[in-house]
Amino acid sequence: MTSDDIEEVNFQKSRRVGYTKCLLAATASSIVQKNRNIAIWQPTDGDAKDFVTDEVDTMLRDVPLLGEKLKCPVGMKSKFSTLDKKVFHGAILDIKGGKSARNYRRMTKDTAIYDETDGFDRDIDNEGSCFELGDGRLDQAPFPKSIRGSTPKTKRASLIEAAVENSDMIFYRFVMCPHCRKLQRLEFSQLKWDEDRPETVRYLCRHNQCEIQYRDYPAMDVAGRWQTLDGYYYSDHDDRFYGPDDNLIDKPRRIGARIWAGYSYLRPWSYVVDKWISANRDAKTGNIIALKAVINTLLGETFEEQGETVNHTSLSQRGEVYLADGFVPNEVLVVTVGADVQGGVNSRIEMEFVGHGIEHETWSLGYVVIPGDAERPEVWDHADEELSRRFIREDGVSLGVSCAFIDSGYLAHEVYKFTGPRRRRNIFATKGVNTGTICNKGTWQGEKKRRAILHTVNVDVAKEIVFRRLQIEEPGPGFCHFPDHYTDRHYQQLTNEEKREKRKSGVLVGYEWIKKGPNEQLDCRGYALGAFVRLNPNMGKLKLRLERQAAGLSAQQDQKKKQTAIKSKWMGS
Repeated sequence: MTSDDIEEVNFQKSRRVGYTKCLLAATASSIVQKNRNIAIWQPTDGDAKDFVTDEVDTMLRDVPLLGEKLKCPVGMKSKFSTLDKKVFHGAILDIKGGKSARNYRRMTKDTAIYDETDGFDRDIDNEGSCFELGDGRLDQAPFPKSIRGSTPKTKRASLIEAAVENSDMIFYRFVMCPHCRKLQRLEFSQLKWDEDRPETVRYLCRHNQCEIQYRDYPAMDVAGRWQTLDGYYYSDHDDRFYGPDDNLIDKPRRIGARIWAGYSYLRPWSYVVDKWISANRDAKTGNIIALKAVINTLLGETFEEQGETVNHTSLSQRGEVYLADGFVPNEVLVVTVGADVQGGVNSRIEMEFVGHGIEHETWSLGYVVIPGDAERPEVWDHADEELSRRFIREDGVSLGVSCAFIDSGYLAHEVYKFTGPRRRRNIFATKGVNTGTICNKGTWQGEKKRRAILHTVNVDVAKEIVFRRLQIEEPGPGFCHFPDHYTDRHYQQLTNEEKREKRKSGVLVGYEWIKKGPNEQLDCRGYALGAFVRLNPNMGKLKLRLERQAAGLSAQQDQKKKQTAIKSKWMGS
């Protein structure tokens, strides 16, 4: 990061491997020792401000050599020390968000630093990538330096993956086996453990299958070195590069490096394995959010997205008879509702009642269409009646609606007016967004007397989970059950979106959901999922409680039968 001979450094990394501290140390060194003008770009303006507050200001406070070089006392409000600029004697540090092209203009720099590059847009304001815009600020630098680092995201759309692949040499951290003394890079595939027991994890040496424990890792790392897969390596002792024959070579102009959480001193291997086991358990139910996070943030690898589509015809052929007698299956533990408000000539409120069981197995318990304009009170009276329904399980246990999300994209004030007084019943307003988690933290909305809580739902994530669960073909974890009276139109609207590649100038920049027609059923299912996430029930405890309740009802029925039999016998005598 501080060598004048290396112009470009690219790090593809996991979290918690010390990259940010290395970045700060390199920045401080370049300012104090070389008077270099530096620009650091974060993905957004908010990220840049947080980086200054959490990292840069604390470094100025805790590193006297750097703090004394600042043109004003550390901590003082001054034009020389703001949230986006630090002016030193002989050097200037700019810290900006990378979403806008104007944040790259009117600067002449020696070093350009990009943090979490996969959070940047691939094409910023139609002027190019962050690298093209930022590195253009280095044209007059005698020793230009471009430092890029990021946790990777989507395969083939990752900026840091492409930058590393474009490097002259790609380095990995090779460590020394404590038993056979052979050098090798750590690979997740070499971690072995007993089933569902992450505490039993050990590493199998690539060369001689030696079993290595995490406690051995620090000594292995000390004896290791940075090396390419074909044997070129860097020597910490003399700051030089050598070939496989140990002969000195010139420093490469562009360096790439990859490192993952197996090298962390902060988290043991058992932590990584525990997260992997948990994420794969969720993935079996159709929820791959945790698996993406583990692959990106712990393994330091890109996640390969896929297009998503479901054939509605195959769904319509698997309807089941479980509502004909008026009872719902005993496996249903909690009921949530997703509702969509529609306007226009065919104004209506549509809602789906979804029963949830263990391991995210679901049963559609009914789909209701309430005709009428949502500005009419009788329409909302009808909606309230529906949300007050009770569902009787086959064992006699009665279930009500535990949580409901009603879309406020249309006539938001009416939705707030309805949901505000009913928030104690866990009836909330919602809105689809493309950021955050499945269900984001609620915010207050509407008039003070009828204040409602609005929970936004990341509909892209919700749709992906729904579509993956619809593709599960055998009852069990994640499987979606539907009653046999649903028509083909219901399934068509449930699957009327498709996840496709999003390209700009022929370059893959991500994936997007494309609407193919009316999709109210899909929206309702997504909001019902958001309501379940908001509720966050302990399904294991809930199952035991309902089983005890069912046993109590059965005992009462048996007692009544005995009393009836005794009474009949007495009357007969």
